[in-house]
Amino acid sequence: MEPFFEQQSKKAKEVGFPDYFLAENPFPAEGDLIEGEGEGEDVDSLYCNQIYAKEIRRIFDSIFEASEKGKKKVWLVKDEKVVQEDNISVVTGLFRALTISESPRVFSSYIPFPVIVPDPLAGILRWCADRLSVERFRYCVYTFVYRELKNLLESGTASEVFTQLDVSDVLQQMNDTKGEAIDEILFIEEPEEEEAQDAGAGDQPEEKTGAADAETAEGDHVPSVEEVSSEEEAKRKDELEEKKRTRNELVRFLQQRIAASGFSPQIRGALALAITEGFERGHSNIGLGEYRETLKGLFSLVSIFFAKAVIIVDRLDNWDMLTETQQAQILGALSELNWLIGKSGITVLCAYNRTVKAFDEDFVSSYQKLALDLWPAALDLRTPITPEKASDLISYFIQFDEHRKEKLVETASKGLSSIHPFTEEGIGELVEKVNGDIVKLLVGAGKLLETGKAENQAVLDKEFVKNQAFEED
Repeated sequence: MEPFFEQQSKKAKEVGFPDYFLAENPFPAEGDLIEGEGEGEDVDSLYCNQIYAKEIRRIFDSIFEASEKGKKKVWLVKDEKVVQEDNISVVTGLFRALTISESPRVFSSYIPFPVIVPDPLAGILRWCADRLSVERFRYCVYTFVYRELKNLLESGTASEVFTQLDVSDVLQQMNDTKGEAIDEILFIEEPEEEEAQDAGAGDQPEEKTGAADAETAEGDHVPSVEEVSSEEEAKRKDELEEKKRTRNELVRFLQQRIAASGFSPQIRGALALAITEGFERGHSNIGLGEYRETLKGLFSLVSIFFAKAVIIVDRLDNWDMLTETQQAQILGALSELNWLIGKSGITVLCAYNRTVKAFDEDFVSSYQKLALDLWPAALDLRTPITPEKASDLISYFIQFDEHRKEKLVETASKGLSSIHPFTEEGIGELVEKVNGDIVKLLVGAGKLLETGKAENQAVLDKEFVKNQAFEED
């Protein structure tokens, strides 16, 4: 069976759609910009949502593209014209996109520097540790255990290390349960409460029925309650001892591997506690000790389970308001952060242009710069747009189409403009039809695309737009 997208491509050719070099309609639909009564449902917020969603995806892709090329530090420069991000923060959106991303799996931490300026390194550590929840730490431990057991199995020495444990079976069970199977080996419930209950029951007077006495008298010997209880207790003790021997072998092995790792003393202690006393206790151990070593170890631990570690640094936009001492503290902490992360992840700094100028040029030049121009977010939706600005806005939306990006060379070779399939005259006609209304312009541009495809229209020129009906208020 052919892949879905190849099937769709063939269908498109069979229908004879004009090649707009667009995989989908990049413009918002009418339903996307209908105002509601809830917070953030005003037309400005809904419009900004459209802008930010596209920008965040672009930034997200750019960061990982840079990281694949060996860039571990990114300076995200927000355009000076964006003085207020209505209801939505680009950085917050980026952080959310990174946090919920499944592929690649990303550990992300958001650090608002001015908030933690009194003790930058301690603040960094706290914010990062907060992002590594107990749940995530638990999976880090699972992954550590799995990798060590897998390496042992592949080395062919598993039988020499373990007499009680079938490593291949444990690995299979860990795979089946997403790691949870190892808990049954590591954490054994001691039967203290059960013994206490038995002791309490022993104080109660025994009740015997006549039928039971008769059966015992007439037949063979029936074990007494005490004898049955004793046999079961002995069996339970044997099972418990075997479980303990298995656990002890595994714990000894893992402790040796933890000691041999390059983790900081705090992270080694956290792992050791996790495999003996539980994940909650292990997680609580993170953050103690020397800041630099702990943070370095934390990133190392994160790298076990996550494909990348991204640290987003923000709140540098009020740089001019900080004292010289605070500025020096932030610069020092940023240098530490760069040194600490190393190969474990990416630092993403966010700032306005004026902040960049305040930093030392040598420091700033060591970053891969990603300029972020959000001028469409600064548009006043209540001010009619000019045809020139409308062309820029339509071009802005078109540029985000993935297929269009892939076909840049082809579109350039054919001499197609950035607004293709629209023409300047067609956009001018559209502006006139919607009376310069930005929302109607964007919705109308999307409708024109759909109609143009359906009618096999090669370009969306003035004549084509003129013949389309647009609803009046």
